[in-house]
Amino acid sequence: MKYLILLIFIFSFQAKANDTTVYWTGERDFAEYFGPLDPSLDINYRLGEVKFLDDKYEDTFISNQISEELIDLDSYIKNYIEPGFTCSSLDFVESAEYLHYLHRLVSISLNYEFLRKLHISLYQINEAEEKCSLDYDSVFKSCKPNTLDMKKFVKRSEEFFPDVIDWGKYPLLRKKSSYDLLEKYQGKAVGIVKDYFSDDDMEQSFMRACRFVKNEINTLCNENDTYYGISNINEIHDFLEETSAFKVINQIGSGKACMDRFIVLNKLKESIDDASKKILKEESNSLNKLSEGIFWYGALREFDDLGVAIVEEKKVEPVVVAKKVEEPKVVSIVKKVEPKPIRISIAKPVARPVIKKEAPKVVLSAFQDAVTKFRQDKKLVEVNMTKMKSDYKYSKKILKTFNGPLRAYQTRKALTDMKKIDKLGSKASPLSYLFLRYLIDHNLHQGIYNIIAVLGEQFYVINDVDKIEEAVKIKLDNSEKTKFKWQIWVLEAPI
Repeated sequence: MKYLILLIFIFSFQAKANDTTVYWTGERDFAEYFGPLDPSLDINYRLGEVKFLDDKYEDTFISNQISEELIDLDSYIKNYIEPGFTCSSLDFVESAEYLHYLHRLVSISLNYEFLRKLHISLYQINEAEEKCSLDYDSVFKSCKPNTLDMKKFVKRSEEFFPDVIDWGKYPLLRKKSSYDLLEKYQGKAVGIVKDYFSDDDMEQSFMRACRFVKNEINTLCNENDTYYGISNINEIHDFLEETSAFKVINQIGSGKACMDRFIVLNKLKESIDDASKKILKEESNSLNKLSEGIFWYGALREFDDLGVAIVEEKKVEPVVVAKKVEEPKVVSIVKKVEPKPIRISIAKPVARPVIKKEAPKVVLSAFQDAVTKFRQDKKLVEVNMTKMKSDYKYSKKILKTFNGPLRAYQTRKALTDMKKIDKLGSKASPLSYLFLRYLIDHNLHQGIYNIIAVLGEQFYVINDVDKIEEAVKIKLDNSEKTKFKWQIWVLEAPI
């Protein structure tokens, strides 16, 4: 009786199990067999698992019961022993500080690119970009580094500011602002703000992210960070190996080995905030852009060692006040002669020779040269664009004005309004030639395309480079005909 009850219990239990588990019946399918013994199967009917006997035996091997990390001699030799042959201890000691600096430099640059996106996003949300300013004082003034390389980077970065932005790419969203819409312009950086810095107010979210990133940059440039070799982002290491800065530690070919050794040995000391890791990972997808940004100002040691000045420090130029040139006075010299009793001789006035100073030669811009030639030939004249790039140097004040208050000139909406209301581009209201030059010289293509879209390829400009107040009609083009480079022609000028 007891056995009968036990059998009934077992069958009822199996029936119940059939409701919740997959029960295999009939022929068992298996993949093509490649083992050394035989294709016999070990079948677990209850779980529906089918395994070759070879696999079952292999599972019991001792090597599979011990963590691979403990017996992976190949990995140990590769990471710890081999680098000692390709990067000697002497080479490593000499290069370690510079390697740490390069990783700091690239981290600062990637954080700055992210900060730039926050700045533009705040502009798009509600023209609030000044709440996340990109100016030198806001980002780098508080940096007090110890190493010479970082000191030079911070000093040279000042020459880079203010940062120039192609505002024509970014329309104002205002009430339409949303994370999804902003992502269209700023990519996945917007998602990072949403995930790590979210606030009830979207503008506040971007400002929180801004404060965080500026603090990270400050920690890095003050060399108080624990970034070290950034072991989890290989894209950064690949990028550094391709830069001219890497040549400093790769003169005998041991650079890569020394960097690998630096990464491995400092991996345990490395500590990077999760949000920072995400920012670095995201921005490392476009590392090629760093060569155009602030990274370059910190990667000039190769040229410093050679004594080549790539970035000249600005010197305050004396202000020359033009003096009124007076007519030279002829000084008469009366020769004193002893009087004689009968005859008195009076000397004639003798003029002192006067050296005339030549007036300084006025050097006109490439644009005005073309205007002068047009007046002579009375036909279409091409502006020398190569000469144009070197005949004027922008001051920080001018750059800040064009990049700030006058950024509206780059947006299609503002240009349309100015054309409709102020007749912008007409003879009566010409466009600033200096502003047009600014767009061309800094490759702000979208801003130029917006000008052409609204004003057309032909419009009037005023030559404020040479301070000549006359409207000149020009043509602007960038096509196959110009080898896809911006070209200006003079079409009409007052006689």
